[in-house]
Amino acid sequence: LHIALKHNASTDIISLLVTVGGEELVRKTDCWGENILHIACQQVILKNYQNDGQDTLLNETFLNILTRHGGAEILTQTSNRSGKTPLQMIITQDIELVHHWWMNQERKERLKKKIIDHASMLINKGIELHVEGECSIG
Repeated sequence: LHIALKHNASTDIISLLVTVGGEELVRKTDCWGENILHIACQQVILKNYQNDGQDTLLNETFLNILTRHGGAEILTQTSNRSGKTPLQMIITQDIELVHHWWMNQERKERLKKKIIDHASMLINKGIELHVEGECSIG
C-alpha cells in the first residue's frame, strides 16, 4: 500500500488494496513507524515542493477509505522518526518549507494553501470520528 501510494496509484487501486488487506494493511507502518496517512501527507509536501504539477491522493475519498478500514487510530498514530501524527507532520512541514529563500512568493502561497486545505481535511475527519485524548479537537 505504501509503495502504491508513493508511485501515484489511483484511488481505485488503493481502494482495491485496502479492501483485500483490510484493517491490518491500513494500520501497517513502515520501518520508521509511519502509517499510510503519514506517507500521504509527505506526498502532499513532496509533490508541491517539487512543483511537478501532479496532485496527490490525499483527498476526502482516500481519507474515507482509510478511516473506514483503519478507524481513528490512523489519524492519531505517531511516527517513530518524528514523534508526530499525520496532522502534526503536515503542519510542521509547512512551516519549514515556506521559509526557503529560493522559493518565490507565489509558490509559497500555493504550498501554504494546499497544506491548509489538507490540514483542515484531517481536522474535520478527527472531529467526525470523535478522536479522543491529546489529539482531540474541541
